[in-house]
Amino acid sequence: MTKLKLKIHVKILRKPRASRSVEKMIKAMNDIYDAAKIDVELASKEVLNAKEPGLAALNDLDVGSCSWNDLTDEQRDLAQFRTGVPDREIVVYVCHSLSDAYGGCAVHPDGKPMAAISARNARLYTLAHEVGHLLGLEHATRDDQSLLMNASGSPNLKPVPVLTQSEIDKMRKSPFLT
Repeated sequence: MTKLKLKIHVKILRKPRASRSVEKMIKAMNDIYDAAKIDVELASKEVLNAKEPGLAALNDLDVGSCSWNDLTDEQRDLAQFRTGVPDREIVVYVCHSLSDAYGGCAVHPDGKPMAAISARNARLYTLAHEVGHLLGLEHATRDDQSLLMNASGSPNLKPVPVLTQSEIDKMRKSPFLT
């Protein structure tokens, strides 16, 4: 199986806790995605000025029901802050919090894949889980804490979660991989 590359760009409004730094989440993601022969690269990391007009209100992001095609106005506004990122590459925004205490939420506005994660509520595997959604994965049909895409999301995952073969097959067909 040929090794594929996934470029992730991170835009930080609020720095996550040291135990869940972006670098640690990327490493954890690589540990999981290695089974799919996908190499995750932190292509860029930028700290945004969360006090800047237009960004201040987005630091506590309303993600509504966190539905793939049902973006909130705030998610659309945040998606505008992807300067320097090609359309087919993923942007992950780290905000202070997401509505309803979500740890993360992945959406795909106007062909520009993005996820938002909460600096307060995200866990080590939240980034891998949310990017999994962007690569075409849905939640597993059963609540199996050994699966990255388990039915209850990423908060309760036991180290190191795994991908099923069907998930690997689906991920590898994503247009976001090179």
